[in-house]
Amino acid sequence: MILRLLPLFIFVPVLELYLIILLGQRAGFFNTFLFIVFAGIVGIFLVKQQGLETLRRLRSSIAQGQVPGNEVLDGCLILIGSALLLTPGILTDIGGFTLLVPWTRRFWRESLKVRVYSWIKNGKIKILY
Repeated sequence: MILRLLPLFIFVPVLELYLIILLGQRAGFFNTFLFIVFAGIVGIFLVKQQGLETLRRLRSSIAQGQVPGNEVLDGCLILIGSALLLTPGILTDIGGFTLLVPWTRRFWRESLKVRVYSWIKNGKIKILY
């Protein structure tokens, strides 16, 4: 599994560095710096807001006796999105923001559910009782 991810761990940082250098050349150092700081501030706000909202929906589902499946997946996607925002770079920031904005996160959540159901159906994931 780790060997399959190795090219990702090499390719993504190199691409991110290239994009930051390219942005710095086109927009200037100061504007690039401001972009990175602005993305961090907006990201912190979104992580806090969406995390608290998801926690509120999770508690509400549990209080109503429902299984909070979507809320748990949303929480996981918000956690991954916040980790992507901590990683310096433009592509990881874009990826992180798509996991933090509710209407784009919904797309990722539904895609993940389809994939997990497929893995369960094909026996790649086994549910033990």
